[in-house]
Amino acid sequence: MPAIEVIIKAADDGSRGDCPFCQKVLMLLELKGLEYTTKNIDLQNKPEWFLKMYEKGSTPVMVYDGEVVPDSDLIVKVIEERHPVPVRAADEEAINLAPTMLRSMIAFFKNTDESQDESLKEAFVAELKLINDFLEAAGTPFLGGEDCNVADCALAPKLYISSIILGDRKGFVFPAELATLAAYNERIFSHPAFKATDYPQDQVIRSWNRKFPASS
Repeated sequence: MPAIEVIIKAADDGSRGDCPFCQKVLMLLELKGLEYTTKNIDLQNKPEWFLKMYEKGSTPVMVYDGEVVPDSDLIVKVIEERHPVPVRAADEEAINLAPTMLRSMIAFFKNTDESQDESLKEAFVAELKLINDFLEAAGTPFLGGEDCNVADCALAPKLYISSIILGDRKGFVFPAELATLAAYNERIFSHPAFKATDYPQDQVIRSWNRKFPASS
């Protein structure tokens, strides 16, 4: 078995932090059944050894048998190429589903102009509807079919974070008419690969409130 270490964002207490891109990689490793270790780093005070390893200083970074592989998309590609079984690759439509969801969520979350809140919420809900409609058409429990694939690994952390921070700051709940998406959320958030790599809700709230204060 290869030696795999994934360098990820640390929470304020040093535990695993709330990073959807880090969780995407960790979920895929769980789904592949690969053994790995993690190293949590404070992104506000990046250690010198990490910046020497990867000058850009963003996470995740995977060290695979001594080879440094940055960027979650590249890491996923390397994992899939070197460990094609079990198959967890996704088609382009699923991978590119709701491409602006994260950007729409952030815009809605950090907005302090109440006159813009409704339009920003609508833009975010439109992205959620794309996911709901895809799942309805597919008729499968996950984007990957009967079980998760890399598309689920990419999407689930964003849905999880969105539900927490928008609920806390905006009182937002996922619309009732997106019932297929609601059922998907229940399934994916309880999936072993997700539960093995997630982070507490209060930590997510603290992290996002610190990054985007409500008064900013």
